[in-house]
Amino acid sequence: RKEGRMEGREGEEGKMELTNADQLRDRGWTSPWHLIANGEHRIVTQSTVVGAGDLALEMGSAATLERSFPPVSRGILKIEMSVRLQKATIDIEDANASVLKVYAGDREDNWACRWHYPFAWPEVGGNIYPRFYVIDGLGKKRKGIEYTEIRVQPECWYRTAAILNFASRTWEYWVDGVRADPARHAGRAMAWWQSGAEPAYLSKVRIASTAQGKNWIDAISIWHDGALLAHTAFNCAEGYAEGKSPPGERHQ
Repeated sequence: RKEGRMEGREGEEGKMELTNADQLRDRGWTSPWHLIANGEHRIVTQSTVVGAGDLALEMGSAATLERSFPPVSRGILKIEMSVRLQKATIDIEDANASVLKVYAGDREDNWACRWHYPFAWPEVGGNIYPRFYVIDGLGKKRKGIEYTEIRVQPECWYRTAAILNFASRTWEYWVDGVRADPARHAGRAMAWWQSGAEPAYLSKVRIASTAQGKNWIDAISIWHDGALLAHTAFNCAEGYAEGKSPPGERHQ
């Protein structure tokens, strides 16, 4: 650890990889988890389905969690996590579909970018096959949608990364180390148009499971200019427990 940064290991093509010690630490966040779930809706850690380590987070229907990290207003921000879904479908009316939405925003709930799976609105050409896609801002009026060509399969782990460049105001989206942006874009231009106000900084990630199908989340990492800013792997060594919700603020 140097100059307040959390050091990783340089991997292939200059990518940073977490060391074993980093995998066992919940660190760098500026808030506890903020959980929104009630009744049969579930946000719990479990050991049956894991991407790495001994636990992963399972999210049931209509469940949301958020957490804040140190504000980033310049340079390159990368939000990386492992995800897995129970049921992939293009039927937007299927209540048992697994639908996951991940947002990057600031403390005023002004969301700059959203990425998720498996389907989008049929009237804008989204329901071709289950796939990852990205939306500029909240996606109001169904604008700013960028589909990838990467199919999302059930019962498979994917390592996803959204890379937001403050200088160029562009984003990139990666799945399992492969850049998913269409070849015609050298980084998608980001308008941050959604409420007429551009976030001056980004400091929060929101993860929402919005249908009946389960989603699993593991190993969330926030990077700024190549340095690890915040991380959790949901492991026992970090204080998480089997069958329990992450420690934090619970809201109905």
